[in-house]
Amino acid sequence: MAAIVALAGAVVGAASIGGFATGAYATFTAGPPRTVEQNVAPDVEAAPAAVGSSPLPASDNSPPAPDDGTDPFSAEYNPATTPGDPDYLSTAMLSEWFGQQEVIKECMESKGQPYLAADPRFGESPQPHGLSFEASIAFLKALNGDDIYMPSPGGGCSGVGEAAAEAAREAGTPLSGAVPTVDPGRPTPRQTQLAFEDVIRKCMAEKGHEFLGFTSSWDPTAQPSNPNLPAGMPEGLSPDQQSQWVADMDGDAGVGPAYRWQDAGCSGYATHATGNDNMH
Repeated sequence: MAAIVALAGAVVGAASIGGFATGAYATFTAGPPRTVEQNVAPDVEAAPAAVGSSPLPASDNSPPAPDDGTDPFSAEYNPATTPGDPDYLSTAMLSEWFGQQEVIKECMESKGQPYLAADPRFGESPQPHGLSFEASIAFLKALNGDDIYMPSPGGGCSGVGEAAAEAAREAGTPLSGAVPTVDPGRPTPRQTQLAFEDVIRKCMAEKGHEFLGFTSSWDPTAQPSNPNLPAGMPEGLSPDQQSQWVADMDGDAGVGPAYRWQDAGCSGYATHATGNDNMH
């Protein structure tokens, strides 16, 4: 199976989740969430992403392209939940994933850490909201090992989950867990991305700026970004205008426990307003 929706990056302190802070859709690997559908996101101070567990097993037979009339370039389209898409996650894949999540959750709880069984179809994060900076660091160490900035394979509870999944596969009895039913009214990751961008766009407009949005491979109408400019910045601005654009987008919020979303510009405001920081 090709790239799939993965876990959103865990947040340290009041910073944004890695999903919005470092590219909303990262490739689903052992060291993450999600299909790369966005190039660069706001330069908001963020923690290293929560690893969570190993990749879902690859499918031996890639399904054909969708044939149900669904537009694969629409915001309503979710490759992970659409049978026929190459990135569709089958029930068997999801069952093993959630079985592995149960192992990780048990390990985390034994260390006194909360853990959410993240749904890879929607880029969820296993880290609960509301943790302090210090609590977030403790969470990441328990999950990924002591070096949270350079998680090593097999480290922390994510490594325990990976080992359990591998052993179960070798024994011919893959891990299994209950697969949550998808709410048909739930926003897709693409819709979530666009909603986040809309908050930034309105905030920047109030400050007298244009925000083009982030380049999205799935959206043929998206305006391509100049790779020499910050993501979303229009061309033709003077150096002074560019400096003010960046200041209003990113602010000066501090790092770690000193981070304040109120000082993090429109990107920090959008991250907070959409519930993706640890200030909730």
